[in-house]
Formats: sequence, C-alpha cells, structure tokens
Amino acid sequence: MKTLVNKVLSSSIITASRRSSSSLSSLNNGSILIGGLNNSVPLINVFGKHHQLNFSIMENANGRNYHATSKMLKKAKQQAPETTVYSEQEQNELIKNYIELEDKFKKLTENIIEYRRNHPTPVQLLETNHLFVQVCDLVNFCYKTFPKTNDPVNMQVRYFKSNVGMKLYVLMKKVELLMLKIVNQEWFPVETIRTQFNEENIMQSLPTVYHVATPVDDTLFLFAAYEAALSYAAFIPNMRDIVRPTTKENLIAAALFLFNRLKDFPILNDGIRNYADMVFSDYEAAKLAYTTAKPIENEPDFHYNADKNAYSYLGKTFTEHEFDWFEDIETNIPIHLGNFIKALKVAAYDGDRKQSMDVLDECIKTDPNNIYIHYLKASRLDILTDSEPDLNIAHNNYSNAIHHLEMALAYLAKTPKLPLPTLAKTNFSPDIEVPEKQVERINDLKFSPISLILASMYARAAESGVSIDLRHIYGAKGVDFVRQAELYSRSPNGPYFYMIKGACYYDCDMYELSINAYSSVERFEAVLDPSFIIDSLCYASQGMIALGYADKCLEVMDFYIEKYNDARLVCQKILCKDYLCRSKDELRQVLKEFEQLKESIQDLKLTDPYVFSKVNMHTNTRINEILIAINNPQVAECW
Repeated sequence: MKTLVNKVLSSSIITASRRSSSSLSSLNNGSILIGGLNNSVPLINVFGKHHQLNFSIMENANGRNYHATSKMLKKAKQQAPETTVYSEQEQNELIKNYIELEDKFKKLTENIIEYRRNHPTPVQLLETNHLFVQVCDLVNFCYKTFPKTNDPVNMQVRYFKSNVGMKLYVLMKKVELLMLKIVNQEWFPVETIRTQFNEENIMQSLPTVYHVATPVDDTLFLFAAYEAALSYAAFIPNMRDIVRPTTKENLIAAALFLFNRLKDFPILNDGIRNYADMVFSDYEAAKLAYTTAKPIENEPDFHYNADKNAYSYLGKTFTEHEFDWFEDIETNIPIHLGNFIKALKVAAYDGDRKQSMDVLDECIKTDPNNIYIHYLKASRLDILTDSEPDLNIAHNNYSNAIHHLEMALAYLAKTPKLPLPTLAKTNFSPDIEVPEKQVERINDLKFSPISLILASMYARAAESGVSIDLRHIYGAKGVDFVRQAELYSRSPNGPYFYMIKGACYYDCDMYELSINAYSSVERFEAVLDPSFIIDSLCYASQGMIALGYADKCLEVMDFYIEKYNDARLVCQKILCKDYLCRSKDELRQVLKEFEQLKESIQDLKLTDPYVFSKVNMHTNTRINEILIAINNPQVAECW
C-alpha cells in the first residue's frame, strides 16, 4: 500500500506549481513602466551620500508617464507658447554644458582604459574608488543639464529639437549605460557602490516579493542597484509634437529591461504587449534616423532640426551593421539589437504558439550566440507545456528547453571567467544537519541565472513520465544547477528559487533537503499569493510522508486547512491518513473521505479550475487504486 501512495505523491510534485509560478510572476513583473514611475520618490535620487547630488529628471516621478493624457497636453499648451526657444544666453549655457560633459566623459573613459592597461591580469574590481566617484559625479552633471519634469512641455520639446540638447541627451545615455555596466560587472566593490546609491529609494524599485522585512544583504542591494540603473537607462521621454528621442543606448537598455520581464512565467497583459510594441517601434524609428542621417552644410552651432536629421547630434551616418550590433552589458558578447528586439516582441504575445516558436527559431538562426534568445525559447517551451496532458510531448518540450539552455551555457563557457567575489546572501531555510552539495562555479548570467531555469526544466522533465533512474539523474542535474544559482548568482533567494530547489531534491529522493527548501517559501507569506504557499505546504507534506512522518504531518494539517480553506490541503490530509492505514477497513474509511472530497469540489470546476484539476486528479487516482486493493483477495485484511 505504501508503494501506491508514493506513486500518487510523486506524480504531483512539479505539475501543481505552474499556476503558483504565474501568481509569483505577477508580483515579480509588476508594472512595465520604468524610471521610477510607480514611486513618489526616485529610485536613485542621490548617487552619493557624501555628495550633494540631485537628479532633476526624477523630481516628480509620478508625473512621468509614457502616454500623456489629453488633459495634460491641454494644460501644457496653456503654460507655454508654441514658439518657445532658447535665448542666446541659454544657448551658450547649453553649449558650455555639452563641451564640459564631453570633456568629462572623454577623460573618465581614458582613465578607465589606462587603469585596465596597467592591470593586464583579469581583475573585476577596480581598486581606485575615486573613478567610481567620478562616474557618479558625471551622472549627476548629466541630470543637472536635463529638463525638469515639471517644466512646461514646450520647454522640454525645445531641448530635444535642438542639436545641442540631443548631443547632451546621447551623452547622458552613454553615461547611464556605463553605470549599468559598472554595476553589472562589479567593477568596484559593493561597499563602494553602497556609498553612492540611496539604499532606501532603490529598494522601492524591487518586486514586491522582497518585502520590507527582507534583510538588505549585499546580493539584494546589488540586484536592486542593477534594476534601478537599468530602469533609468531604458527610460525615454514621451512628449507631443516630437518624435520620441530614442538612442541606440536607450534601446539596448530597453531590450534588457523587457527581457527581465519576459524571461520567467510572464503575465502577458496589455501593458507588457504595449511596451514591447513601443520598443519595436522605437527601434525602427531610431534605426531609420541613424542610417539616413545626412551631413548639414554650413551647420550653425545651435539649431532646432534634430528631430528631422540625426546627423546634427550624431555627427555621422551609421551603417545598418554599426547600428544593429552592440556588446552585451554583462557578457561582452556581440548581439544583434534588431534580432533581439524581434524575439522579445514575439515572446510578449500569447497568440499562435507554434508561430512564436518558429519566429524564435528564426531569431536563433540569425544570431545563434544570443544567450538571451535561447533563454526565451526555453521559457516559451515551458509555458507551451503548461497544460500538456501528453507526457511524451511534455518530455520532448522540456528536453528541447534543456538543450537551448545548455547551448547558452556552453557558449558562455567560452568567454573569460572574471573573478566573482563572494557576497552575503540571505538564506531563508532553517538550519539542518544534512550537508548540501558544493559545485564549481561556471560562467552564467548573474542577475538572471540560466542555471536556475535549467534546474527547473530538469525538475519538470523528471516528472514527465520517465523511469525512476532517469528521474534521479534529472533531479541530480537539477540540484547541481540550483546550487550553482544559489552559491554564485547575484539573484536573491526568493520563493521561486526555493520551489525549484525543493523539487530537484525531491526528484533525488533527498526528502529532508526538499522539505527544508519548501518550508522556506512560507517566510514570504506576507507578499505571496496564498496559492503559492499552499502548493509549497503540499510539497513539504509529500516529503514528510515519504520520510514516514505522515502522523506528524497530520497533526499540523488542520491548522493550515482552517487558515487557508483550500481543497488541496484537505486532499493532503486524507493522503496522510491513507499512508497510515493498516487494514482494508481503514482503507474503506479513507475511500469515503476521498469520495466526499470529490463531490465537494465540483463547484471549483468553474470558480477555480486549477485547484479542481489537481485535486480531482489525485482523488480519482487514489479512489481507483484503493478499490483495486480492497477487492483484491491477495491483499491481506491487515498488514
């Protein structure tokens, strides 16, 4: 009888987590608005606790929206005349600011290059912290030259129509991209970065799964700093009567920003689709502007045709190759920008899934070394298999996803492995005596570890009807990759991580470590959808039953049933009783409880199809198995 129960238990360990993962992603993704639009305070309002810096662009964060309403436009029209231009004194001041910024940026990059030249041994941390202060001062200078968000619209428009204003804007975006690379690649110690970022404000940019009680360790801080820097680098002002001022640097950051919101279990709502469409449109417009820029004869020092001819602020005409290829912020791998954005756009839509796969395959063929597209392909395969009843198809899809992720890691393995200092990372799991496996570090994405989604795919593949031996092999591989993410990534340990970790250990029959991981999810109860907590409790319960602690599990199940009133927990309670049965009479009593549960969940078919499908599957399976056992004369009356 124990074998039959274990069969029921093992069949559910992964599949039930899918809706919960979606629930979690709704918290992770949040709004697609960027640049601090969701906060009344800026994400980074002070780069430097020791430097009095003020980001004028963020002074009214709530007022910066992608789509200005007609009411706002009418108000702006009343505030300033259509003919707003710079006075001669203002023009001279803007030119002076540009010359100063250009000089500062040139000297800064020369200093960094010189430092690298004098330190040929691969190092990650620049020992001269004054260089980082220079970068922060440069960022501050950029924002001082930028129009304030509470300025009348036409006074902002004149900035972007002027050749000098756009020159300043392009340089500002280059500086923002430099800051993004510095934070991502950790050119300076985290302690140094901490001195220049306002911790309280950047923490407000994080997904809600990292609640206020979460310790701000070095990993979480760096993660927040990167998210904030990425948000600002991706921001593009949106104003009437002018083409959106989009630079190549904008688009690089926007593509990475969009990837972060599509990579795992995205909520594909109108907001994310609209943003993907906007990024694609911005790309096409910017590419046209860059590649059709024409030299201007007798160009005055200051004029207002920047929105008509990009040569006035670029100073050159770009070839398509020059515009489309860029060096990845994190890996330094050459990436085709247009192809990347095309893949992101198709990943943002939940339409014809086969067509989406075909487009992603086409994008991979165009740029096979783009690890982000391989990641997107695996994520889409996972979503495609979400409700797949055929285990053979499910296994093939997961195997295909694993193939793409391992291709991405194989390509990263060819790139230089930079030193990666050990950072503090909070572990929410209770301390236990069972030791965990140590693994050697591999090259991986730091903030979006490929190893974590790869561990998830191995865990799902292990539950796709494979043999016990293959299940253990998949589970062991999953453990290796989940430990890789835990030990070396800059991704904070969150509920999604612990669910994957618990599943991988379960597939290896390492139940104590599995229970330990699943029990960690409850620490995030204040900010999670209860469904996610309930799934983690059920999985932990399954591990306890497998260890022979069904009686202990039964003791606490009533507490959670009263707390959450969920049929999954009732089913789990009956499974505990089922495991403890020692006679056919006891089985008959359990059979009645399963039948009563099945009858009670019929309304869920309409109100909560996910819970209904999971509980109905378990009850039907176990009812049939119990009936077979009771009616089998070869099964003893007692055991």
